[in-house]
Amino acid sequence: MLSLTTYLPLLSCLINLFLFAYVTGQRRKNRLNGSYMAFSFAIAATCLGDYLMRLLVPYGLGPLIAHIVLSIMLILGFFYINFIYALINRKSDIFLRIITYSVSVIALGPLLFRNHFLIVEQTHGRYNFQPTLFLIPVFIVCIILPGAYALLLLARRMIVNDTTLSRKQISLVFWGSVFSLLYEALIFVVLPLFFSYNDLLPFSSVGIVVHSVFIYWSIHRYNLFTVDIEQIQRVALHIFENISEAVLLFDKNGNVLQENQSAALMFKEAGKTITPSLLEQCLADYSYEKEYVNFQTSCICRDKTYTVMLSQSLIKQTDRVLAKIIMIRDISEQVRIERELHRIHRVESIGVLAGGIAHDFNNCLSGVYSAFGLLKMSGTLSHENEIIVKEGEAAVHQASLLTRQLLTFSKGDAPDIGVQAVGPLLEGVLAFTLRGTKARYRLNIPETLWHISADKGQIGQVIQNLALNADQAMPEGGWITVVAENRTVTTSDSVTLFPGQYVRLSFIDDGVGIPNSIIDKIFDPYFTTKPKGNGLGLAIVHSIINKHGGHIEVHSQPGKGSTFHVYLKASITPAKEKPETVPEQFHGSGKILVMDDDPVIRLLLSRVLATFGFTVEVAENGESALSLYDLSIKRQESYTAVIADLTIPGAMGGKVLGEKLLQQDPHLKIIIASGYSQDPILVNFQNYGFHASIRKPYTIDELKMVLTKVLKS
Repeated sequence: MLSLTTYLPLLSCLINLFLFAYVTGQRRKNRLNGSYMAFSFAIAATCLGDYLMRLLVPYGLGPLIAHIVLSIMLILGFFYINFIYALINRKSDIFLRIITYSVSVIALGPLLFRNHFLIVEQTHGRYNFQPTLFLIPVFIVCIILPGAYALLLLARRMIVNDTTLSRKQISLVFWGSVFSLLYEALIFVVLPLFFSYNDLLPFSSVGIVVHSVFIYWSIHRYNLFTVDIEQIQRVALHIFENISEAVLLFDKNGNVLQENQSAALMFKEAGKTITPSLLEQCLADYSYEKEYVNFQTSCICRDKTYTVMLSQSLIKQTDRVLAKIIMIRDISEQVRIERELHRIHRVESIGVLAGGIAHDFNNCLSGVYSAFGLLKMSGTLSHENEIIVKEGEAAVHQASLLTRQLLTFSKGDAPDIGVQAVGPLLEGVLAFTLRGTKARYRLNIPETLWHISADKGQIGQVIQNLALNADQAMPEGGWITVVAENRTVTTSDSVTLFPGQYVRLSFIDDGVGIPNSIIDKIFDPYFTTKPKGNGLGLAIVHSIINKHGGHIEVHSQPGKGSTFHVYLKASITPAKEKPETVPEQFHGSGKILVMDDDPVIRLLLSRVLATFGFTVEVAENGESALSLYDLSIKRQESYTAVIADLTIPGAMGGKVLGEKLLQQDPHLKIIIASGYSQDPILVNFQNYGFHASIRKPYTIDELKMVLTKVLKS
């Protein structure tokens, strides 16, 4: 009857089979798992053979099983060394393989001569396993020597290895191997001096089980690690393929190892292979030979020019170059937006200066307008003098247009937004602007075109400047085509606009075009290529469009003309015409308070109002005007109206004055006047309690219309 210890080899076999099945079930195909599966299966077969050898002794099969077990033991060392090679990530040692195979063949041969080397014998129905001169060399050559060599490899790798996880794995296997070797040496060498092999052999499987558990735990940690690595690799591959940047991986010889979709879309044409020469051909100021590169440059691919940020670096192992990675990020849109913002900031800074100059200049022009108006109203001018006065007024009008252009840069010249019909506006401005030029125009306006929310005068400036720009681009004449269309802008569009409904006006000419070197500068103030230009035309256009919440862009090719696209906010409200007529005869009565810091304006405006029939009192600032108003209250005299300048340097201006006067008399009629303001009061005067606004410089006819409107209200 078999003793309890006889079942120890069977238990060891089952444990190793379980570990083998567990690793196999994970289906992780790698060298380490494969070598471990071979080794654990061989151990399970050896333990099973040991158990069967004892179980089948009564049937005379013990010696046969013993031969099989010893044959497996001869290659156990080879399997174990293979596993160690996989663990330390080292290629197999061919020399050691030759020695292993040779020893196995040499040692296997004597096993066939059972009559000469008896390793088992059967007496009295009991299987007696006895040591022979052959058994000890088998264990030394096939188990002890490979195990010692494996320990040497593991110890060396533990010393030089710098990976924490690998060191833990190797340490587990190392100490498991030490324990197993010492334990087997104890069982097969030391204890047989005192006990019989028959009693000791079943306990040898205990060391095998412990060793197997150590090795399994190392494999388990490795598999957990590789699972994480593979997941990371899958995520990294997904990012690599779907990242918007073009990423290229070259080997040290310049061959493409890998490229992502963005790189293929950017560089591949008709199946061309991406090479360093192709990159140097497409990328300006680029050299593949540089080691580390990080700079901004232009890239021309598939007849399209990009602005890109290029990064290039080497992948090294110690001092050896393995590969070169190149990353190209398209920053064209980012650069365009930055230039747009920079241009807006420049325009705003110039606008502050221009607004201050225009304010003072408009005061001067207002005085000149009033002087000419008084001369015309005197009725004493000769025919020749009337012609001179009209020419002077025309000159003042031209000067006022220049100040209006300067004021376009100023935040104070806010647009007077209203609903405008696009067709009549285009027709009227283009017909007037191109009269007497060699250029002709044609309009393409659909009947379903939306109206726009815009300042009629400022959009007229936009149309005029774009028409003049197109005319100057065609010295020999040509066609200017204006196309209007409805556009709905969404977040997916490349235009830098808020989503919504817009009307796009496209001004197309067949002129000389704009060189690529200056196309980014054409909207800059005072930049011009025209001998007689002042560089304000397109800058004014850009500023007006921005103030209207719109957008302008240009596309041009030298020698093939230019196209300017203007986006303006659409309005669903129908446009209403506001006919304005100048009264032929105007006469008023009552007292008007005039507040202005310019003495010339105070003097001339007083005379003009006096000719209309008003009594006039003047003040140079808000404080003086309040004193006059308080005095009039004490006299029980009221003002018919107040004309106040909006901006008084260093003193109370029209806004504060109006608030204080309206607190005392909410029905007082106040007209606000200014040539420049940082507040949109001139446009939205009703919101501040004022009855009207008038822009400097203004003519006597414009003053008549404002007074007529205010006094009738």
